[in-house]
Amino acid sequence: MFILLAILSSTFIFIIFKLFNQFNIKPFQAIIINYVVAGTIGFIFTSNDGSYINIYKSKWIFFALFIGILLLITFLLIQYSTQHIGMTITTVACKMSVVFPVMVSIFYFHEKIILSKIAGIILALISIFLLIKKENTPQKKKKLFLMLLPIWLFIGLGTCDSLVKIVQQIYISKGEESLFTSSLFSFSLLAGLVYGIFTKDFFKKFLHLYTLLAGIFIGLANYGSMYFLICALNYSHIDSSIVFGLVNIGIIACSLFIGSLFFHEKMLLTNKIGIFIAFISIIFMTISQWHG
Repeated sequence: MFILLAILSSTFIFIIFKLFNQFNIKPFQAIIINYVVAGTIGFIFTSNDGSYINIYKSKWIFFALFIGILLLITFLLIQYSTQHIGMTITTVACKMSVVFPVMVSIFYFHEKIILSKIAGIILALISIFLLIKKENTPQKKKKLFLMLLPIWLFIGLGTCDSLVKIVQQIYISKGEESLFTSSLFSFSLLAGLVYGIFTKDFFKKFLHLYTLLAGIFIGLANYGSMYFLICALNYSHIDSSIVFGLVNIGIIACSLFIGSLFFHEKMLLTNKIGIFIAFISIIFMTISQWHG
């Protein structure tokens, strides 16, 4: 049940992003509201021992600041990519970022190198390059920007995931997981507000009803995707690598189904081949973590 809820929560974020144009939702403002909601929920569920008061003394505080800013940038790119490239391709590009933590495990934490792990990494890179192929657009600059979006998402989210893995393994003490996660959301919010105050009509656009609702729903789904994943890891009694594999494959499958059925997303043959290779890549990396 927790694995299913983690899949549905993550997929729900992409669905809302897809609806932005239809309801004239203000993307930047909705994402800011999302971080208010997600961060607030996180701090509410943080133990009431006053640990958040001394957060500035934490060893991971500067990592949280950098990752929080990077998360804001990648989240904005995900929103734009979902609207202009499609939910399915965007989701696959995001999920393929799992290759970065795997490489960190190999080269930084010196985990055992096995054939399935290397095969998974190679297939992930191949799938990304197949996903960037798009139909011709009138403007060459726009075409190039859209083609590079999956690569930017792949690198951006991969960097975030890798840094989180390093920080959690080296700097985060037991019981600080929720505090660290809430701090990431809070720094993303702070970075968004600092940027937003220098833009035109920033606060006025928060008054849009659909923007407010979208931000709330994204925030709930954003926190839910993290919470249910943690619950799945803690209570499913399934190996963590299998949990991650099932969740990633499930999110891609749901996005593919919903994107095709409800949003009539069209993909080139190379894109479809890329998605198939992505499935195989995740399976290989899941197997490698299981046996590694």
